[in-house]
Amino acid sequence: MKKAGTRLSLGLACIWLCVMSTMTVWKFGPTALNADILINTVMSLQKLTLYYWGQNRLLNVLPWATTWLRDPAANLFAVLWLTALSCFSLLYLFSHFAAKVLKATDVNATALQALMVMSSAFVLMLTPRAIGEIAIGHIEYALAALLGGLSLYLVVNRRSARWWSWVLPALTLTVAMGMNPSTVIPAVFAVMVLTLYRRRPAPAELAWGGLAILAFVSWTLISRQFGDASYGHFDLSLLPTGARRVGLGLLETLRGTASLVFAGCVFGAWLLARSGASPSAPKCGRATRYIVAGALVFSAGWFVLFASSGWVAINQFSWRYFTYVIFALLLLGTLFVTHALCLLKPALGKLAAVVAALVAAVATWTTPLPVEQYKVFQRVNTQTRPGGHLYAGDYWVVWPSVLRDMLHQQEAYGLAFRGEANRDAALAYMTQHIQQHGHVDVYCLNETADTCQQQIARSVGQFKAAGVQRLSDNVQVLRLNRYQPGLRIMDEDLLRLPSAVGTTSEGARTTDGRRGFLLYGPYRFLHAGRYQLVVNGTSRFTEGAYVDLASRTGRQIHAKFDLRPNANGELVRDAVVHLDRDVNELEVRVWVNANNAVSVTGYALQRLPDDAAP
Repeated sequence: MKKAGTRLSLGLACIWLCVMSTMTVWKFGPTALNADILINTVMSLQKLTLYYWGQNRLLNVLPWATTWLRDPAANLFAVLWLTALSCFSLLYLFSHFAAKVLKATDVNATALQALMVMSSAFVLMLTPRAIGEIAIGHIEYALAALLGGLSLYLVVNRRSARWWSWVLPALTLTVAMGMNPSTVIPAVFAVMVLTLYRRRPAPAELAWGGLAILAFVSWTLISRQFGDASYGHFDLSLLPTGARRVGLGLLETLRGTASLVFAGCVFGAWLLARSGASPSAPKCGRATRYIVAGALVFSAGWFVLFASSGWVAINQFSWRYFTYVIFALLLLGTLFVTHALCLLKPALGKLAAVVAALVAAVATWTTPLPVEQYKVFQRVNTQTRPGGHLYAGDYWVVWPSVLRDMLHQQEAYGLAFRGEANRDAALAYMTQHIQQHGHVDVYCLNETADTCQQQIARSVGQFKAAGVQRLSDNVQVLRLNRYQPGLRIMDEDLLRLPSAVGTTSEGARTTDGRRGFLLYGPYRFLHAGRYQLVVNGTSRFTEGAYVDLASRTGRQIHAKFDLRPNANGELVRDAVVHLDRDVNELEVRVWVNANNAVSVTGYALQRLPDDAAP
């Protein structure tokens, strides 16, 4: 009989999780969707990479899990649904944990009731934007926390000391750490709280903490092979501004009236249940006090640490980087709700759960909209119609435009930020189209033509622009007719380059008896690889004159070659440049001395085939 009741509770919990996940997607998806969310579907269908495009963190578990769904609409729904399922499953993990800590008479039934109440609290107390961010927009928080918590739960409650009992905890913890490296902080903190609670080190839990640190270090080393972006810069001088802005942001995630009413109802029910509870009713013992204290200390520590983060400051101190603080507070709320349910008579507990479930269902009830009617796609439709194929410019418009085309069964590629991750496919489409039609058009959205050309160069390489057509205030069409792997600066492009010395005459930059840079720029993106450099011009005396390739405003020199006396048109010939990694804002600089006689008419940096002789 007990096993049947357990199976029934677990089955109802699974059904409830699926229902809430579906209703949340239908209710909040049409307004919550943005480029950061929908690019998961683009990655899933176009190119799977280890990490989220454009970053060397955030393991791409979600695009990998949905890649078998080749229909864009179905894939997008799965992306949103799995994220929501992770969020509500985390609430269920909290509920089950709270029921065990409070020693409920029927752990599974109490956990189901607490899940229903907390689901209602989640959709009633948080604003639609907050629900969209937590339950739909960022699986790297919900799923990482779920997997990390599940891993620790399995270790603490394991029934076997054999090695294979560690396989699942190790796997889930490793994936959690890859998805969100900051998960190491609550992991280590949980081990510390458990050690203080037990008043002695527990070998299994210490081993688990060591495994968390090992996973963090391993993923950090792996991430360095995919970029050098730093996410760990902290500066206490940022704390006053960060604390104020983050605090206001977190407060804005709450619906004030609904939060007060819901909290008041739960607190009132707890007081009434406590006053009439029998002496044998579950009590908040020592374990509960440690959990509450630990969650509060963790929240305060996380708040101070990440309010001082340079990465969070770059992202305008967004409250979403404090989602783990929200999870800690949800854990405290779950403990309180579960205790109230334990104090109530079984019939009243079931009634409270059913009422909460009905309230949650009413709050999320809506008629599902076709994906094409989501606001993000309606917005991009005001700028372009399906079938543009290639888009550059505003990140927040480009990727919705790409997915919009994919939903209409059109081949489409983004050439804005993150587009470089799918370089090969986009380049193949563009070069083939040029071969067949003599040109290819790129829609430039909400940006200048120069900015879009720079984005195209960063994503797929240099293309020659044959013309620009303005369709509206926010939309231009760049017509490209030739692929130039590398960099070629001649004629007007040369004369537009900045210069510290020299004069301009007959399409050339010529020395004027002063010492300095005859030309520099153009601050372009160049992919890693081997290039051949040729500098065109004439010279009579070149002692001390050179050309170098630099980035980071001259702080990093990638190559340097002396200019040679030449009257036949080439100052540097067949010089090979090795770029170990992609370079932002590359400039080619020509330095001359006061006694040099040099005239530069242009230069070319041509990509060499990978199998070319060194």
